[in-house]
Amino acid sequence: MPLALQEVPPAMSRTPVGGLVPRMGAHIGMGLSFKVHSFLAMGVPVVAVRASVMESLVHDDEVLMFADGDHQDFADYLVRLHEDPEFGRQMSGRARRFTQGYVWEDEFGGYLQLLDRPGIAAGCRCAA
Repeated sequence: MPLALQEVPPAMSRTPVGGLVPRMGAHIGMGLSFKVHSFLAMGVPVVAVRASVMESLVHDDEVLMFADGDHQDFADYLVRLHEDPEFGRQMSGRARRFTQGYVWEDEFGGYLQLLDRPGIAAGCRCAA
């Protein structure tokens, strides 16, 4: 059922678990889906496909990660969160480390510094 844009955040915050289950490809392992950050910021526990970017940013006790295509682990994690909502609350509470550590105001400055490095984005100037 389609939702108006302003209805999306409240709907996401009411869901019992956030899932990120893309088919792995060349780019999936390099970029973190904004959905993960959004769910974690809302206190929603997350089950996500294991990708190098996920492993580099979140701890194992903050997000339940499964191997690409491992439908059994994905299902088992969903069942665990359903049967033990306190486990999910504790997990999402620990994930506050991630959501507080990666905020746009801080990351944007680092991004601009990266662009200013020689050879990174020759001739590119981004406005804040």
